[in-house]
Amino acid sequence: MARHSIQQYRKNTVASLQEASPHAQVAAVFQHILGYLVAASTAIDREDIKLRGESISKAIRLLDVLKASLDLERGGNIAGNLDVLYDYCTQKLIIANIESEKSHVDEITGIIREIKEGWDGIPTEYHHGDSGA
Repeated sequence: MARHSIQQYRKNTVASLQEASPHAQVAAVFQHILGYLVAASTAIDREDIKLRGESISKAIRLLDVLKASLDLERGGNIAGNLDVLYDYCTQKLIIANIESEKSHVDEITGIIREIKEGWDGIPTEYHHGDSGA
């Protein structure tokens, strides 16, 4: 029964996200990254190697999604800076996984949280069109 409920929740979440605006989709990606970083941090505390690796890998995959969504031609310096920052976050998370170092995860959590706060602060009238994240 619980398994069915979880599957239904995931199906509904995916369906609603596909219908969401590009802005809301990017906001959801940021939120998921933060969730995976919390899981990675907890896994490091518990010395759970498997969970640490899975959580960091999922966060990196989502950083790749954000990176792929950048329009470097139209996004100017902001897109270019985000491109470099996403690369930095990915590299730090790889090191965090190898060294099982929570401080690296905490640093990236702070960076992603700050970017997300900026993203969330974009006025609604600018939410239409391409994401350009």
